[in-house]
Amino acid sequence: MTSSSSNPFRMPRNLTKFRIQEEEEKRQERRRQRTLKVHEKGLKPRESRRAIVSRYLQEIEQEEQKEEEERIWGGEAYIAPPKTHKPLEWDYYHMGTVRDFIETEQEISRLKYSIAVGRETIEGLKEQIPLHEEEMAKAEHRFSEEAFAKYVKEEEKKTMLALKMAEEESKAILETREKIQRTNNEIVKVKKEIVRYQEMLNYDQKCREFLWKLSHPSVAEAAGSQEADS
Repeated sequence: MTSSSSNPFRMPRNLTKFRIQEEEEKRQERRRQRTLKVHEKGLKPRESRRAIVSRYLQEIEQEEQKEEEERIWGGEAYIAPPKTHKPLEWDYYHMGTVRDFIETEQEISRLKYSIAVGRETIEGLKEQIPLHEEEMAKAEHRFSEEAFAKYVKEEEKKTMLALKMAEEESKAILETREKIQRTNNEIVKVKKEIVRYQEMLNYDQKCREFLWKLSHPSVAEAAGSQEADS
């Protein structure tokens, strides 16, 4: 005997709930229709231009994501629709004027063009990235070489200045030593002159004493008396 749960003719328990929701939606729709004008009755609510553009951008984003997945994963990310697949129709009626429709289409075209230009710009920037990186590497290498050359040049300049100062100091020391040597030579020369004059005086003194001894006694007495008187 078949159980009640597997009976295909058994009514679902939530059928009453679905019917109540459906009746409530119908009542709300009837209330909305009563508030509309005659030419607006029987039409679905108008979709705003912003909603159309937003939905269109969302579709473009979904297409880009799908293309990116196909590019990364190959054909594995793409699932072909069944043969019975029917494209979804937009569930709205455009109640705007022809001008509104043209403006919407123009805005969509501008968005398409902006997206295409943005993609080309991104691709161009991606292609320029390696060139910029290479130029930056060359500039960094050149800057390093220039900085090193500048450092070496400054060190050479400092070394030359230090050598020049040392040479000037050595020259001044040498000149001072030469002056001291000349002064010492002059002192030695003066000392030699003093010794020579001293020897001459001593010799002259001895000669005078010798001559006094050889002279006549009367002359010596007269000389002695003169010295006593004086």
